[in-house]
Amino acid sequence: MLTRVAPAELVEHGLIEVMAHVKVLDGETLLAASDRAFSTAWPEANGSLLVPEADVDMAKLKDIGAGEDGSARLAGPSGEVVAWRDKDL
Repeated sequence: MLTRVAPAELVEHGLIEVMAHVKVLDGETLLAASDRAFSTAWPEANGSLLVPEADVDMAKLKDIGAGEDGSARLAGPSGEVVAWRDKDL
């Protein structure tokens, strides 16, 4: 069980620092490893992790086009959407 204690300003902005080493996998393929990840507190994000792009192996992801909200959808080697990039970035 992971319990997170976050400063009020992070929770207010919808971000909670994970403060742990995070690995993002697609099956056996490592897509990202980070010590700088945040969890989202936004209900629509279902607690998704936000990982800095510098910590993601972008060569293992394929842009499969925009979703309904305009965000770029990125698929891993399995073909499953595993990441999103905000349309404003």
